Amino acid sequence: IPPNQRQQQDSEQPGGPSPGHEILSQTRRSIRLRTALPGSPLKEDDETADDRYRRARVSGRFFLFYPLHPVLRITAVKTGEPLFCTRVGKGEEFTLSFTHSVNRRPVYDVIRVEGDHLLILRSRFDSLGAGMPDGSSSGMRLQFGSDGWLEAIVNRPVSEITFFVGWVANHSLSLRGRDIALADLAQPGTLLALGIKRVSHYGLWKSRCVR
Repeated sequence: IPPNQRQQQDSEQPGGPSPGHEILSQTRRSIRLRTALPGSPLKEDDETADDRYRRARVSGRFFLFYPLHPVLRITAVKTGEPLFCTRVGKGEEFTLSFTHSVNRRPVYDVIRVEGDHLLILRSRFDSLGAGMPDGSSSGMRLQFGSDGWLEAIVNRPVSEITFFVGWVANHSLSLRGRDIALADLAQPGTLLALGIKRVSHYGLWKSRCVR
């Protein structure tokens, strides 16, 4: 058999490469070559530098400006100016203390952070008198603490607590072993609001929130 006829017969034998197979292989090699060369078209799942830059900008804006962090904040009601800010966690407790304006005795209000609001747990004081809780209010219970002080069990949720900075009340906020005299934040007679607010990383920086 002449050589050219033998090659033709070999290609037609079962198991030999078919013309369709050769065309498919050549097409795949051509595609691989084009995508490997500079200036070749991008694949559908390829990402350009501009795409990565835009995605980074979106992620950065979310990180900076989305209100993720709950903070305890004191603001001046009239102006809305933030006077004090600190990050807090759910279940964290703090104390707002002052000298009662009538019987001139100290009062300690124990308050807990509950998500997006506050829960007034109890008020502690050492003697009864005019203007002091006596347990007659609905939902309030009066008892003695282990140290002999009176405790008015309140358990009242509130969105915020408003009060005037007293001239002789000596309002103070005690949190994590730190005492903040509120007269150092605002002039006596200023109406303040104490509440929970969620802020972003940028808000933490802008409000100068302390840890």
